[in-house]
Parts: sequence; structure tokens; C-alpha cells
Amino acid sequence: EKEKSFHVLRYTCFGERFDNDEEFDITIMKSYVYEGLEYKRIVLASIGDAVRSLMFWRGQVRIFSWMLPLHSLLFFCAGVVLVERPFMFPSFLLLGVAWILLATNTARLQHPSPWNRCVPFFVYLRALVGLEALKGRQSIGAYEGWEETKELERKLRKRIEGSKEVAKAIEEKMQRLQELENLKIRTQVARNNVIPLKICVRLGRYQVMLGETLKKMRMMKIIILWEDSTLSFWITIFFLVAGLISLFLPWASIL
Repeated sequence: EKEKSFHVLRYTCFGERFDNDEEFDITIMKSYVYEGLEYKRIVLASIGDAVRSLMFWRGQVRIFSWMLPLHSLLFFCAGVVLVERPFMFPSFLLLGVAWILLATNTARLQHPSPWNRCVPFFVYLRALVGLEALKGRQSIGAYEGWEETKELERKLRKRIEGSKEVAKAIEEKMQRLQELENLKIRTQVARNNVIPLKICVRLGRYQVMLGETLKKMRMMKIIILWEDSTLSFWITIFFLVAGLISLFLPWASIL
């Protein structure tokens, strides 16, 4: 919890400008490493679940009381078309981005906790074409979906942290960072001749580069998980429309 909340406290106390400070700080670097490792574990677990779900035709989209493998069907049909017409790959690439965003929107809408759901794609679409918005839920029951949510989080955490090799590698990285922290490396350590000032400056630049990379990763997370539903909707619409229009382009002669 301490590592996860560090960047929130840092932003509250110092603002966004503090992220761009080139002064090397082992605490900031540790928070970046923790955050990057957390993204890596979540991405690997999510990709593994998605591949298994597609390959084994597991239930993915809830229609009434049934969970149907509609994404597997769509993936199969797209694969058949691409095998026959590989020159249409650019169109399918654009449509694939929209498909991924729509899939994550559907997955969030099917979350057992109503607090973890997002605005449906079709609500924005109806507003865009000028139709009356559908009425949403008026109330949420006490502890609605609580047990299902806890069980889902437990299974996800187990998948993310279940690998002994990953856990061991993380432990070794944290041990090395702890050894560095014990040296109390800051900019002022140059005065104590622990490390040269030139190295501190270089580490500060690396820290800024890592911070900028994590900012982009945070933005990607916000878009993919529909945490900013309006932005995700417009990006989905852009790729969906671009992909549909590109289907009518003569890719065989262009490529």
C-alpha cells in the first residue's frame, strides 16, 4: 500500500512539477520501479487470460443469462479473412484497436461491483447521433456484488503473484534497491564522496525518463480501462470509422 499510494502523496504535496525534477531520489526511483513492475504483472496476466479465453472459446459477452464466446467468433472470422486476403491487414489493425477498447468496455460493464463499471459505449453513441439517452440505474443496493468482487480480486491477485520465479526476481530487485537506499543516495551525497556528482546527474536524467515513460503508461491505462470514458469513446470511434472506411480502399494495388 505504501508504494501504491506514494505517487498520490507526492503529487498532493509537490504537484506535477516534482515529477520532472532531475534531482535523483532513491524513494522516487523505488516508486517508479514498483509501479512499472505492477503494470508488467497486470499486463502479462491480462494477456494470458485474453489468449486463453479466445483460444478455448470461453464465455465473454453476457447476453441475457448466457455468456457467449462472441470475441472468439469475431477473432476466428477475422483470421479466416486475413488468411485469404492478407493485404487487408491495415484495415483489420485499425478495427482491432477499436475491438480491444470495446472488449474492455464490455468487461468493465460485466464487473460484479457496480462501482467498478463505466459508462457504456452505446450511451455515448446514442448521444452522438441525437437519440435520447437511456435511463441508468436509480440506486445501488448495500454490498451489491461485494462477495463476487472480493473473489474476483483474490483470483486476479493469485494469478499475478502466483509465479515463484517472478516473485523471486522482484524480491532480488527490491533487495538491491534497499541496499542503495541504505547508502542514502541523494544529490548531497556527492559532498560526502559516496558517488561522483556526474553519476548523480545521470541518474537524475534516467529518473526523469522513467517518469515520463510511466506517465504515458498511465494514460494508456486510463484509455484502455475507460477510466476517462469520454476520451476512450472518441478514440474508439476514430479507429472504428477509420477501419470501416479503409475496408473500401484498394489495398491490393496500394501495397
